[in-house]
Amino acid sequence: MLPSQRPLFDIPREICYLNAASWSPLPIATQEAGRLGVARKGKPWGIDPALPQQQFERARGAAARLINAETDDVALISSVSYGVATAAKLITVPAGSRVLVLENDHSSAVL
Repeated sequence: MLPSQRPLFDIPREICYLNAASWSPLPIATQEAGRLGVARKGKPWGIDPALPQQQFERARGAAARLINAETDDVALISSVSYGVATAAKLITVPAGSRVLVLENDHSSAVL
């Protein structure tokens, strides 16, 4: 069984917060990373120009490990609609075919 994760969050002992869907509390480490990112953005002249590419590669590597793929198998895109449009251009759907989509899925993929 997973041990208690409570120490990772800034939640008072007397609080039992169960809405972990749309308003989940952020772990302390995530809050600190956010503060560091905002502080960095506050002085953009001090940001190493190589940082964005390093962050992209780190994200691609993490995503690849998550799905047991190679880093080169993962592409980063600026929006869902661009990614879906690119994928759609790479496949040919024969006339009369059915295209299945998930109910209430992201509108970009449906469109």
